[in-house]
Amino acid sequence: MGTKCTAFKPDGTPCGAWAVRGSDPPRCNMHPLEGQAKGAPKGNKNAQKHGAYAAGPDRDPADLDGRIADLGAKIEKLSAYIDVRFDDLEPGELKGLLALHGQLSSRLGRLQRDRKVLSSDQGGEDDEILQLMDEALSRLWAEWDAETDAVSG
Repeated sequence: MGTKCTAFKPDGTPCGAWAVRGSDPPRCNMHPLEGQAKGAPKGNKNAQKHGAYAAGPDRDPADLDGRIADLGAKIEKLSAYIDVRFDDLEPGELKGLLALHGQLSSRLGRLQRDRKVLSSDQGGEDDEILQLMDEALSRLWAEWDAETDAVSG
């Protein structure tokens, strides 16, 4: 069984995070002893294997366009599914579907931001991205207004 960090936070409360195995006294990554480095070990390449940087800094914006289109289509399908079955869904099911919708929408926003950064590095058009984002937000507001009218009516 692991041990908890014995360090104290700046507000004076005990840290309580899991300690690094073998540390003496038990300390987490955020509270190393004097002279030890904080955080991930030097040379850590996890960010290059997982997440947004998996493909490297020279990602093709066209690849992002395909991913954005695919994710947008999935969000639309999920929205249609929720709309059709709204009255038949249990509260827990609806909560899960709405959480998934929020996660997908957040991911879509991050991909659009990445595309904007990549296209601006290559002299792309920022207006198109802003227009797409405005359109998406307008759609969401229209859906939200329709849902609130249906609930209050």
